[in-house]
Order: sequence, then structure tokens, then C-alpha cells
Amino acid sequence: ARAQEEKHRKWLEMNREYPIPVYLRPFVTPVSQDVNADAVQVRHVNFAMVGNSGVGKSSLVQNIMNNVGADVGMRPPLTSLEGDGTLEPTPYVVGGYDGRARIWDLPGQGTKSVPAKSYLRDMGLKHFDLVLIVTDGRWTENDMA
Repeated sequence: ARAQEEKHRKWLEMNREYPIPVYLRPFVTPVSQDVNADAVQVRHVNFAMVGNSGVGKSSLVQNIMNNVGADVGMRPPLTSLEGDGTLEPTPYVVGGYDGRARIWDLPGQGTKSVPAKSYLRDMGLKHFDLVLIVTDGRWTENDMA
């Protein structure tokens, strides 16, 4: 019981300082105070593709989805013609996991609309199970942000 209380306390503290973005809330399982209730919750697995704008995150997501046998007719992310690429986080459901595993194509950082300075917080990277950094072959200051 004490370990669950500590787990719950840390969960509340993290969400006070680093709230879950609205787009991600339905797919993040909160920690319950009750250990039994926590154990039976339906859990989601969320993978984030992050990196600078224009490095090929959307192409990589589509390639992965095609290789895992997912629906090839996946909806393309909302993009900008001004070179910003993906404008909003776009989830793709990975088949075979009861709809509980998602790869998220996130907007690229380092643009006027998605500044690197607030990217970690705004995209909620702390709440993903896995974050894959996509780069075009050279590391920049934004890759280390």
C-alpha cells in the first residue's frame, strides 16, 4: 500500500508540473491510489516520433505502419505548405494490440509555430512510453533540447 501511495504521489506531482496535453489525455492511463484498481486498468502504449521539421518523421511512420501490416490507407497528418510539415500530433493505431498501441507523428520542432524552447512540454514527451528522435544525419541544438 505504501509503494502505491508513493507511485500515486509522484504521478500527481508530475502532472501538476508537466500536465498531459489535451490530445494525449485519452491515451494515458492515470495511476490510481488503489493498487487493485491500478492493476486492472486498461493501459495504452504510446510511441512518439520527434525531431526537427522536415527530417522525414511522417515518412518513417508510414514506412513502419506499412511494415507492421497496418492499414495502408492511413490518414495523412495535417501539414503546412509553409514548410512546417505536420501541424498537429497525429496518432496511428498499430494493429494486433486491441487498439491500445499508437505511433504518434508529432510536429517538427524549431519552427515559428512549434518552437524548440517549449517543445518538450507542449508535446508532453514525458507521458510517452517511447520517444524516437528522427534526424537527417546531423545533430543540431534542437536535437539536444
